Amino acid sequence: MPKGRGRTALQQKAPIMNDTPRLRLRCWHEADREAFAAMNAHPEVMLDLGGPINRATSDAKLDRYAAAFNRYGFCRWAVESRDENFMGCVGVMPSHEDHPLGPTSR
Repeated sequence: MPKGRGRTALQQKAPIMNDTPRLRLRCWHEADREAFAAMNAHPEVMLDLGGPINRATSDAKLDRYAAAFNRYGFCRWAVESRDENFMGCVGVMPSHEDHPLGPTSR
């Protein structure tokens, strides 16, 4: 699939959602795809998450995060250091009415 085709649009420079002395939580942007894919391909990082995933699956996951933010106003956030190095992600995703803990998008 050509780059960007069929993907949820990500911002080029994402707004910061939370800024601390050491870290920033922010929305996703296109430049995160490579680092996110590397994180998702790492066996130790993904040990408790079902194992490593390939680039296409990682891109699809990032697209789901962006789509959730566009629809609900929240998603898993990108975490970066103060010098703008990608460090991972944190947060929740919307859940559905039949989820054991109930919906998160009301």
